[in-house]
Amino acid sequence: MHRITISALFLLALVLLPTSGITAEQMASVRLWCESLHFSQGTYSGDTLDLTTIDGVPNGELAPYYDGKSLVSTFILDYSGMLIYGTILVGLPTFADNDRDGFDDFYDSSQPVYATTSGNYETAVSSGTVTATWNRGPQSKDGNCVLSLVDSIYGALGSFSHNFELLEYTGPLYYTSGQTTVSNRFLLTKTGSPEQQFIGRFVLTKNTVDRFNHLKLPSGTWTNTALGDVGVLETEIVRELPWPTNYYGYVDFVDGDPRTAAPDYSYWTISIDDLNDNNKNGIPDFSDDPTAIRAPRLAITLDGESLKLQIEGEIGRTNLLQESSSLLLGFWNNVSSLVLTNNSQTISLPPHKKIASGESSCSENADENFVGSNSCRGDSGNNGWAPGRQGGGDGESR
Repeated sequence: MHRITISALFLLALVLLPTSGITAEQMASVRLWCESLHFSQGTYSGDTLDLTTIDGVPNGELAPYYDGKSLVSTFILDYSGMLIYGTILVGLPTFADNDRDGFDDFYDSSQPVYATTSGNYETAVSSGTVTATWNRGPQSKDGNCVLSLVDSIYGALGSFSHNFELLEYTGPLYYTSGQTTVSNRFLLTKTGSPEQQFIGRFVLTKNTVDRFNHLKLPSGTWTNTALGDVGVLETEIVRELPWPTNYYGYVDFVDGDPRTAAPDYSYWTISIDDLNDNNKNGIPDFSDDPTAIRAPRLAITLDGESLKLQIEGEIGRTNLLQESSSLLLGFWNNVSSLVLTNNSQTISLPPHKKIASGESSCSENADENFVGSNSCRGDSGNNGWAPGRQGGGDGESR
Protein backbone atom coordinates (compact mmCIF):
# COMPACT_ATOMS: atom_id res chain seq x y z
CA MET A 1 0.00 0.00 0.00
CA HIS A 2 2.90 2.32 0.83
CA ARG A 3 4.50 1.63 -2.52
CA ILE A 4 1.33 2.55 -4.34
CA THR A 5 1.35 5.90 -2.54
CA ILE A 6 4.90 6.48 -3.71
CA SER A 7 3.90 5.71 -7.29
CA ALA A 8 1.22 8.35 -7.07
CA LEU A 9 3.73 10.86 -5.79
CA PHE A 10 6.03 10.01 -8.68
CA LEU A 11 3.33 10.40 -11.30
CA LEU A 12 2.40 13.78 -9.87
CA ALA A 13 6.02 14.90 -10.17
CA LEU A 14 6.16 13.47 -13.69
CA VAL A 15 3.23 15.59 -14.81
CA LEU A 16 5.07 18.68 -13.58
CA LEU A 17 8.28 17.74 -15.41
CA PRO A 18 9.14 20.27 -18.16
CA THR A 19 9.55 18.72 -21.59
CA SER A 20 11.84 21.45 -22.97
CA GLY A 21 15.56 21.75 -22.27
CA ILE A 22 16.84 24.02 -19.56
CA THR A 23 20.15 25.86 -19.97
CA ALA A 24 22.84 24.60 -17.63
CA GLU A 25 26.15 25.94 -16.42
CA GLN A 26 29.21 24.66 -18.27
CA MET A 27 32.93 25.03 -17.73
CA ALA A 28 35.70 26.55 -19.83
CA SER A 29 39.34 27.20 -18.93
CA VAL A 30 40.94 30.63 -18.58
CA ARG A 31 44.45 32.03 -18.64
CA LEU A 32 45.01 35.69 -17.74
CA TRP A 33 48.42 37.36 -17.93
CA CYS A 34 49.92 40.81 -17.62
CA GLU A 35 51.78 42.36 -20.55
CA SER A 36 54.13 43.98 -18.00
CA LEU A 37 56.88 42.09 -16.21
CA HIS A 38 57.89 42.59 -12.60
CA PHE A 39 61.66 43.15 -12.27
CA SER A 40 63.53 42.93 -8.98
CA GLN A 41 66.40 45.32 -8.28
CA GLY A 42 69.39 44.50 -10.47
CA THR A 43 72.90 44.32 -9.05
CA TYR A 44 76.43 44.57 -10.44
CA SER A 45 79.63 44.97 -8.39
CA GLY A 46 77.86 46.88 -5.63
CA ASP A 47 75.88 49.12 -8.01
CA THR A 48 72.10 48.77 -8.39
CA LEU A 49 69.51 49.31 -11.13
CA ASP A 50 65.80 49.79 -10.32
CA LEU A 51 62.95 49.93 -12.85
CA THR A 52 59.73 51.81 -12.20
CA THR A 53 56.73 53.35 -13.99
CA ILE A 54 55.59 55.48 -11.04
CA ASP A 55 57.08 58.15 -8.80
CA GLY A 56 58.22 57.28 -5.31
CA VAL A 57 59.13 53.73 -4.33
CA PRO A 58 60.11 51.76 -7.48
CA ASN A 59 57.43 49.28 -8.52
CA GLY A 60 59.63 47.07 -10.70
CA GLU A 61 57.36 47.36 -13.74
CA LEU A 62 58.74 46.90 -17.25
CA ALA A 63 55.66 47.84 -19.26
CA PRO A 64 54.58 47.19 -22.89
CA TYR A 65 55.68 49.81 -25.41
CA TYR A 66 53.25 51.03 -28.05
CA ASP A 67 55.09 49.25 -30.89
CA GLY A 68 54.22 45.83 -29.43
CA LYS A 69 57.84 44.72 -29.82
CA SER A 70 59.48 46.33 -26.79
CA LEU A 71 59.13 46.98 -23.07
CA VAL A 72 59.70 50.37 -21.47
CA SER A 73 60.33 51.84 -18.04
CA THR A 74 62.13 54.61 -16.23
CA PHE A 75 65.17 53.63 -14.21
CA ILE A 76 67.27 54.66 -11.23
CA LEU A 77 70.92 53.67 -11.53
CA ASP A 78 73.08 53.86 -8.43
CA TYR A 79 76.53 54.14 -10.05
CA SER A 80 79.25 54.28 -7.39
CA GLY A 81 76.94 56.24 -5.11
CA MET A 82 75.76 58.64 -7.84
CA LEU A 83 72.05 58.39 -8.76
CA ILE A 84 71.32 58.51 -12.48
CA TYR A 85 67.74 58.74 -13.76
CA GLY A 86 66.60 57.86 -17.26
CA THR A 87 64.30 55.91 -19.57
CA ILE A 88 65.05 52.40 -20.82
CA LEU A 89 63.63 50.52 -23.80
CA VAL A 90 64.22 46.73 -24.04
CA GLY A 91 63.30 44.58 -27.02
CA LEU A 92 61.07 41.52 -26.61
CA PRO A 93 62.35 38.14 -27.83
CA THR A 94 61.24 37.13 -31.31
CA PHE A 95 57.69 35.80 -31.31
CA ALA A 96 57.55 32.05 -30.75
CA ASP A 97 54.53 29.74 -30.52
CA ASN A 98 55.75 26.20 -29.95
CA ASP A 99 52.42 25.06 -28.49
CA ARG A 100 50.53 26.63 -31.44
CA ASP A 101 47.92 28.34 -29.32
CA GLY A 102 48.34 31.65 -31.13
CA PHE A 103 50.00 33.40 -28.18
CA ASP A 104 53.61 34.37 -27.61
CA ASP A 105 55.46 31.74 -25.55
CA PHE A 106 57.24 34.59 -23.78
CA TYR A 107 54.00 35.24 -21.87
CA ASP A 108 53.27 31.57 -21.12
CA SER A 109 54.78 30.09 -17.97
CA SER A 110 54.61 26.58 -19.43
CA GLN A 111 57.10 27.54 -22.16
CA PRO A 112 60.84 28.25 -21.75
CA VAL A 113 62.54 31.48 -22.82
CA TYR A 114 66.22 31.69 -23.79
CA ALA A 115 66.98 34.78 -25.85
CA THR A 116 69.11 37.88 -26.27
CA THR A 117 67.58 41.18 -27.33
CA SER A 118 68.75 44.76 -27.71
CA GLY A 119 67.51 48.17 -26.65
CA ASN A 120 68.59 51.63 -25.64
CA TYR A 121 68.38 54.17 -22.83
CA GLU A 122 68.55 57.90 -22.32
CA THR A 123 69.46 60.12 -19.39
CA ALA A 124 69.61 63.87 -19.01
CA VAL A 125 73.29 63.93 -20.03
CA SER A 126 73.87 60.89 -22.24
CA SER A 127 72.43 57.83 -23.94
CA GLY A 128 73.51 54.30 -24.62
CA THR A 129 72.68 50.76 -25.70
CA VAL A 130 71.17 47.87 -23.78
CA THR A 131 71.69 44.16 -24.29
CA ALA A 132 69.16 41.95 -22.50
CA THR A 133 69.90 38.26 -21.89
CA TRP A 134 66.71 36.35 -20.98
CA ASN A 135 66.53 32.99 -19.23
CA ARG A 136 63.37 31.26 -17.96
CA GLY A 137 62.86 27.52 -17.68
CA PRO A 138 59.69 25.62 -18.67
CA GLN A 139 56.80 25.46 -16.21
CA SER A 140 58.05 28.56 -14.39
CA LYS A 141 56.79 32.09 -13.96
CA ASP A 142 60.22 33.24 -12.72
CA GLY A 143 63.29 34.00 -14.80
CA ASN A 144 66.48 36.02 -14.92
CA CYS A 145 67.41 38.90 -17.18
CA VAL A 146 70.84 40.52 -17.36
CA LEU A 147 70.74 44.12 -18.61
CA SER A 148 74.11 45.25 -19.93
CA LEU A 149 74.42 49.02 -20.32
CA VAL A 150 77.05 50.71 -22.50
CA ASP A 151 77.07 54.50 -22.42
CA SER A 152 77.95 56.57 -25.47
CA ILE A 153 80.19 58.80 -23.32
CA TYR A 154 81.25 56.81 -20.26
CA GLY A 155 81.47 53.31 -21.76
CA ALA A 156 80.34 50.14 -20.03
CA LEU A 157 78.27 50.83 -16.91
CA GLY A 158 77.79 47.20 -15.92
CA SER A 159 75.73 44.06 -16.48
CA PHE A 160 72.88 44.09 -13.99
CA SER A 161 71.28 40.79 -13.02
CA HIS A 162 67.53 40.97 -12.38
CA ASN A 163 65.06 38.31 -11.38
CA PHE A 164 61.78 38.84 -13.20
CA GLU A 165 58.27 37.46 -12.81
CA LEU A 166 55.49 36.75 -15.31
CA LEU A 167 52.16 37.68 -13.71
CA GLU A 168 49.76 34.92 -14.74
CA TYR A 169 46.47 33.48 -13.46
CA THR A 170 44.70 30.30 -14.55
CA GLY A 171 41.52 28.50 -13.58
CA PRO A 172 37.95 27.57 -14.45
CA LEU A 173 35.25 29.82 -15.86
CA TYR A 174 31.65 28.66 -15.38
CA TYR A 175 29.23 30.00 -17.95
CA THR A 176 25.60 29.86 -19.00
CA SER A 177 25.06 30.80 -22.62
CA GLY A 178 21.87 32.51 -23.72
CA GLN A 179 20.59 33.84 -27.00
CA THR A 180 22.13 37.31 -26.57
CA THR A 181 24.34 37.05 -23.46
CA VAL A 182 26.79 34.73 -21.71
CA SER A 183 26.76 34.81 -17.90
CA ASN A 184 30.12 33.97 -16.32
CA ARG A 185 31.74 33.43 -12.95
CA PHE A 186 35.41 32.60 -12.46
CA LEU A 187 38.06 31.65 -9.92
CA LEU A 188 41.61 32.20 -11.17
CA THR A 189 44.73 31.30 -9.20
CA LYS A 190 48.06 33.06 -9.59
CA THR A 191 50.78 30.82 -11.01
CA GLY A 192 53.22 30.01 -8.22
CA SER A 193 51.11 31.74 -5.55
CA PRO A 194 47.98 29.64 -4.89
CA GLU A 195 46.91 31.92 -2.03
CA GLN A 196 46.36 34.79 -4.49
CA GLN A 197 43.22 34.57 -6.64
CA PHE A 198 41.00 36.63 -8.91
CA ILE A 199 37.28 36.14 -8.26
CA GLY A 200 34.45 37.73 -10.17
CA ARG A 201 31.39 37.63 -12.39
CA PHE A 202 30.55 39.28 -15.68
CA VAL A 203 27.93 39.04 -18.41
CA LEU A 204 29.16 39.14 -21.99
CA THR A 205 26.89 40.59 -24.65
CA LYS A 206 26.90 38.90 -28.03
CA ASN A 207 27.43 41.11 -31.05
CA THR A 208 24.18 41.44 -33.00
CA VAL A 209 25.97 41.07 -36.36
CA ASP A 210 28.49 38.34 -35.45
CA ARG A 211 27.23 36.79 -32.23
CA PHE A 212 29.40 33.65 -32.42
CA ASN A 213 32.73 35.48 -32.73
CA HIS A 214 32.44 38.90 -31.09
CA LEU A 215 31.31 39.57 -27.52
CA LYS A 216 31.51 42.63 -25.30
CA LEU A 217 32.92 42.42 -21.79
CA PRO A 218 31.46 45.27 -19.69
CA SER A 219 33.32 47.47 -17.26
CA GLY A 220 33.09 46.28 -13.69
CA THR A 221 35.05 45.17 -10.65
CA TRP A 222 36.97 41.96 -10.07
CA THR A 223 38.25 40.99 -6.63
CA ASN A 224 41.83 39.92 -5.98
CA THR A 225 42.34 38.20 -2.64
CA ALA A 226 45.72 39.90 -2.19
CA LEU A 227 45.19 43.23 -3.95
CA GLY A 228 41.54 44.02 -3.20
CA ASP A 229 39.00 45.24 -5.76
CA VAL A 230 40.34 45.96 -9.25
CA GLY A 231 38.37 48.01 -11.77
CA VAL A 232 38.04 46.57 -15.28
CA LEU A 233 37.33 48.64 -18.39
CA GLU A 234 34.98 47.59 -21.18
CA THR A 235 36.61 45.51 -23.91
CA GLU A 236 35.88 43.06 -26.72
CA ILE A 237 36.31 39.29 -26.62
CA VAL A 238 36.80 37.68 -30.02
CA ARG A 239 37.04 34.23 -31.58
CA GLU A 240 39.22 33.75 -34.66
CA LEU A 241 40.38 30.96 -36.95
CA PRO A 242 42.54 28.92 -36.83
CA TRP A 243 41.75 28.71 -33.11
CA PRO A 244 38.04 27.80 -33.23
CA THR A 245 37.73 26.84 -29.53
CA ASN A 246 39.49 29.95 -28.19
CA TYR A 247 38.24 33.41 -27.25
CA TYR A 248 40.60 36.21 -26.27
CA GLY A 249 40.71 39.91 -25.52
CA TYR A 250 42.87 42.69 -24.09
CA VAL A 251 41.77 43.55 -20.57
CA ASP A 252 42.63 46.97 -19.14
CA PHE A 253 42.60 47.32 -15.37
CA VAL A 254 42.12 50.79 -13.90
CA ASP A 255 44.99 49.90 -11.57
CA GLY A 256 46.50 46.42 -11.73
CA ASP A 257 48.20 46.79 -8.33
CA PRO A 258 46.26 49.10 -5.97
CA ARG A 259 48.96 48.67 -3.30
CA THR A 260 51.35 51.02 -5.10
CA ALA A 261 51.25 54.82 -5.16
CA ALA A 262 49.82 55.19 -8.68
CA PRO A 263 48.09 53.08 -11.34
CA ASP A 264 50.37 50.41 -12.82
CA TYR A 265 50.37 46.88 -14.25
CA SER A 266 47.23 47.81 -16.18
CA TYR A 267 47.50 45.91 -19.48
CA TRP A 268 46.47 42.24 -19.51
CA THR A 269 45.33 39.55 -21.96
CA ILE A 270 42.61 36.98 -21.29
CA SER A 271 42.31 33.65 -23.10
CA ILE A 272 39.19 31.47 -22.77
CA ASP A 273 39.20 27.91 -24.12
CA ASP A 274 35.92 26.04 -24.48
CA LEU A 275 35.86 22.49 -25.84
CA ASN A 276 32.12 22.07 -25.27
CA ASP A 277 30.17 21.67 -28.51
CA ASN A 278 26.89 19.95 -27.73
CA ASN A 279 25.42 20.11 -31.23
CA LYS A 280 28.77 19.35 -32.95
CA ASN A 281 28.49 22.34 -35.30
CA GLY A 282 32.06 23.57 -34.75
CA ILE A 283 30.99 26.52 -32.60
CA PRO A 284 31.79 26.19 -28.88
CA ASP A 285 28.77 26.31 -26.61
CA PHE A 286 30.30 29.44 -25.04
CA SER A 287 28.99 31.61 -27.89
CA ASP A 288 26.70 29.21 -29.74
CA ASP A 289 22.93 29.55 -29.60
CA PRO A 290 21.63 27.61 -26.59
CA THR A 291 20.60 24.07 -27.49
CA ALA A 292 17.54 22.57 -25.85
CA ILE A 293 18.09 19.11 -24.46
CA ARG A 294 14.98 17.01 -23.99
CA ALA A 295 14.55 16.17 -20.33
CA PRO A 296 13.98 12.45 -19.68
CA ARG A 297 10.47 11.09 -19.09
CA LEU A 298 9.97 8.61 -16.31
CA ALA A 299 7.39 6.02 -15.37
CA ILE A 300 7.34 3.76 -12.34
CA THR A 301 5.48 0.45 -12.06
CA LEU A 302 5.02 -2.26 -9.45
CA ASP A 303 6.10 -5.74 -10.59
CA GLY A 304 5.32 -8.13 -7.77
CA GLU A 305 7.47 -6.98 -4.91
CA SER A 306 9.78 -4.93 -7.17
CA LEU A 307 9.62 -1.39 -8.48
CA LYS A 308 10.46 -0.87 -12.15
CA LEU A 309 11.63 2.49 -13.52
CA GLN A 310 11.18 3.23 -17.23
CA ILE A 311 13.38 5.99 -18.67
CA GLU A 312 12.77 7.66 -22.03
CA GLY A 313 15.53 10.00 -23.15
CA GLU A 314 18.41 10.67 -25.49
CA ILE A 315 20.64 7.75 -26.45
CA GLY A 316 24.18 8.03 -25.13
CA ARG A 317 23.42 10.28 -22.16
CA THR A 318 24.39 9.25 -18.66
CA ASN A 319 21.54 9.02 -16.15
CA LEU A 320 22.27 9.04 -12.43
CA LEU A 321 19.83 7.36 -10.06
CA GLN A 322 19.61 9.40 -6.87
CA GLU A 323 17.69 9.09 -3.60
CA SER A 324 16.78 11.35 -0.72
CA SER A 325 15.24 10.76 2.66
CA SER A 326 13.17 13.95 2.38
CA LEU A 327 11.96 16.28 -0.34
CA LEU A 328 12.11 19.12 2.16
CA LEU A 329 15.81 18.70 2.93
CA GLY A 330 16.84 18.54 -0.71
CA PHE A 331 19.91 16.35 -0.21
CA TRP A 332 20.36 13.72 -2.94
CA ASN A 333 22.70 10.72 -2.95
CA ASN A 334 23.82 8.78 -6.03
CA VAL A 335 22.68 5.14 -6.13
CA SER A 336 23.68 4.01 -9.63
CA SER A 337 24.18 5.27 -13.18
CA LEU A 338 22.88 4.21 -16.58
CA VAL A 339 23.88 5.15 -20.14
CA LEU A 340 20.86 4.92 -22.43
CA THR A 341 21.44 2.61 -25.39
CA ASN A 342 17.80 2.83 -26.50
CA ASN A 343 15.26 5.63 -26.42
CA SER A 344 13.38 3.73 -23.73
CA GLN A 345 14.86 1.44 -21.09
CA THR A 346 13.52 -0.15 -17.92
CA ILE A 347 15.53 -0.88 -14.79
CA SER A 348 14.73 -2.44 -11.45
CA LEU A 349 15.09 -0.08 -8.53
CA PRO A 350 17.47 -1.29 -5.83
CA PRO A 351 15.84 -2.79 -2.72
CA HIS A 352 16.63 0.02 -0.36
CA LYS A 353 14.53 1.39 2.46
CA LYS A 354 15.01 4.94 1.30
CA ILE A 355 13.41 4.14 -2.01
CA ALA A 356 10.33 2.78 -0.28
CA SER A 357 10.02 5.76 2.02
CA GLY A 358 11.80 8.63 0.31
CA GLU A 359 12.13 10.42 -2.95
CA SER A 360 14.67 10.95 -5.69
CA SER A 361 15.18 13.19 -8.65
CA CYS A 362 15.51 13.60 -12.36
CA SER A 363 17.48 16.35 -13.99
CA GLU A 364 20.04 17.02 -16.66
CA ASN A 365 23.18 19.01 -16.05
CA ALA A 366 25.39 19.46 -19.09
CA ASP A 367 25.82 15.90 -20.41
CA GLU A 368 24.19 14.10 -17.47
CA ASN A 369 20.59 13.29 -16.61
CA PHE A 370 19.70 12.65 -13.00
CA VAL A 371 16.79 10.27 -12.60
CA GLY A 372 15.20 8.65 -9.61
CA SER A 373 12.29 6.67 -8.32
CA ASN A 374 9.94 9.17 -6.79
CA SER A 375 10.21 12.66 -8.21
CA CYS A 376 11.84 14.42 -11.16
CA ARG A 377 13.75 17.65 -10.92
CA GLY A 378 13.84 19.48 -14.23
CA ASP A 379 17.12 21.39 -14.10
CA SER A 380 18.31 20.02 -17.44
CA GLY A 381 20.04 21.39 -20.46
CA ASN A 382 23.34 22.10 -22.14
CA ASN A 383 23.78 25.11 -24.32
CA GLY A 384 25.44 24.98 -25.25
CA TRP A 385 47.13 49.03 -27.20
CA ALA A 386 48.79 45.53 -26.72
CA PRO A 387 50.86 43.14 -28.83
CA GLY A 388 48.87 41.54 -31.64
CA ARG A 389 48.16 37.85 -31.44
CA GLN A 390 50.07 35.64 -33.86
CA GLY A 391 49.84 31.97 -34.49
CA GLY A 392 49.88 28.75 -36.38
CA GLY A 393 53.66 28.84 -36.73
CA ASP A 394 53.21 30.35 -40.19
CA GLY A 395 53.31 34.00 -39.29
CA GLU A 396 49.57 34.49 -39.09
CA SER A 397 48.50 37.33 -36.82
CA ARG A 398 45.34 38.59 -35.28
